[in-house]
Amino acid sequence: MTSETLSTPTEPVKPALSTPIPPIDINARITAILTSSTTSTQSTPDAARLQKENDELRELLRTLQNNHASTNSQLAAVASTSSQAITQLNREIGRLQADRAALRASLQPPEYEGSDKTISRFASLNRAIEEWASSASEEIVAAVVNSSDPTLEPTTLDIVDLPAFKAVTLQQTDVCDQMYKGTDGKARQLELVVDFALRSIFCYHLLESIFDRFHPILGWARDPSMRALKRSNLDRPLREMYGNVRLAEPQAISGRWRTASFKAIAASPESSAISPNLIPNATQLVLHDVRRLMEAIHGRALTGQILHEPTVVEAAEVVKLAYEWNTDVKGKDVLLEYHPFGARNGGTFRGERMESMGVEMGKLTLGEGSSSPDLKVLCGVSLGLETSQAVGSGKPPKYVLHAKAKVATRHFFDEL
Repeated sequence: MTSETLSTPTEPVKPALSTPIPPIDINARITAILTSSTTSTQSTPDAARLQKENDELRELLRTLQNNHASTNSQLAAVASTSSQAITQLNREIGRLQADRAALRASLQPPEYEGSDKTISRFASLNRAIEEWASSASEEIVAAVVNSSDPTLEPTTLDIVDLPAFKAVTLQQTDVCDQMYKGTDGKARQLELVVDFALRSIFCYHLLESIFDRFHPILGWARDPSMRALKRSNLDRPLREMYGNVRLAEPQAISGRWRTASFKAIAASPESSAISPNLIPNATQLVLHDVRRLMEAIHGRALTGQILHEPTVVEAAEVVKLAYEWNTDVKGKDVLLEYHPFGARNGGTFRGERMESMGVEMGKLTLGEGSSSPDLKVLCGVSLGLETSQAVGSGKPPKYVLHAKAKVATRHFFDEL
């Protein structure tokens, strides 16, 4: 395992002072001399004695000057040694920081943008899905007339083939009926239901075609005529192999294995034949289900282009955002694994991974990280995101949740 080893700088030894200077009681010496001088002045003047006292004062002054000079010299030596020790410590810290940066650079390519920006880009992708679905649903419902009163907004009662509509959004349980009518039998607003259905369709195809693949091209293969793409079974074995690598090796090693393998697949001859079609093909899968949704609403087959050209182009742009994000995190990021996830329509609401649209968790009487077997997901409307780091040595990776998948539950519709 490649790891960062930071040596601990040894604490500098404090320089010792030279032989201590014996303390001099200056006040006592001067007092003694002055007292002696006063006494001698009061008695018979003695020139020799005065000279002796003057000599003692001069000697005391020289001693004080010498001691002061010696003390200053020793203090200067201490300051110089301390400054050298600090400089040495700063150099050691700088070297360790440079070693750390070099180690991270060896693990992470220079074009890597960092986890915060990567997570922010994923949030932008969710917003792009939401904006596209809002625009497309308005366009779709504009062609629907309220069957009971043309002056009113269309409702779910105007869906001609409701079972077919539910099948498109993978709502195969009766509990999802709550999305189309309340307990009082009142129909839901059609544009809102179509909006949520489009978000669910988009999230499903991004997971299926891009995010849940080791590499997107492994989800597809050319048919013998080389005219179209078909599903491939090459992806599952490689994902299982990578799962085993992550159990055996720490993140620094398993992450490098993944990025190297991802780039090798992207550089393969098969990739050059398939890659140009990945974004158009995933877009067509989304639009195919949109057509099925519209045909269920109208109860008949539709011909020609079903959406305005700008709406089709915007759908391709959203797929492109997802494809580029996926390429960056799988082909460049060594230190983290990113795992987008969705919610199964008709499944149990799991508070630790899901967030109910427009409803505070407290109103659901659920604590953080709670699940409720009685509360069902009517429709998943955005993707969640978690990251993980491999530990190795047979231990499972450690996961961190960054964004919950947003879902629509009966609580949301009941409050409308």
